[in-house]
Amino acid sequence: LLLVVACSFYYVLTVVTNRIRSQVAAKAEATLAATYGAEIQATIANYEAKWMSLEAYYDPSVQAALAKGPYLEYWKLARLGPQLNEGGPWLVTKSAVVNYIRVLEYTPEQFKALASVIRQIDEYTPKGEFTRSYQPREVCRLYLFVREDSVWKVADLFDMTRQSDIARDWE
Repeated sequence: LLLVVACSFYYVLTVVTNRIRSQVAAKAEATLAATYGAEIQATIANYEAKWMSLEAYYDPSVQAALAKGPYLEYWKLARLGPQLNEGGPWLVTKSAVVNYIRVLEYTPEQFKALASVIRQIDEYTPKGEFTRSYQPREVCRLYLFVREDSVWKVADLFDMTRQSDIARDWE
């Protein structure tokens, strides 16, 4: 009987502790969102709108202004070299709207945020000719931005839109 009481007490203590932690985290996130949410929302929207813009296909400096480090080196369009202009199609972001944001951490040097973004994608040929528009698509991502020379840049991004994205990005 004493063991059952001890286990029950431990369970209740664990549940209460987790609720308190959740409430504290929620308050901290709400404060961060109220203070920095507009800045972070604009930063993410800017990144999403420009990263795969038509200009980014022609000018590698567009992506270099948006990201840095291993993320930039792995995902940049310039790494495709001549293959970029062969075949196709190019998927180009026409617009990006952040419709949900959770600010997890913020310092003057970096921030982490979860965001849901609705992206409108158009298809172009490598010659820059419009082919068609796709239906708007919602993506859900965890972003890590760092400040470099007063500019926010993506240092890493974790896509949680589909299970296959999670498996790919986690490895």
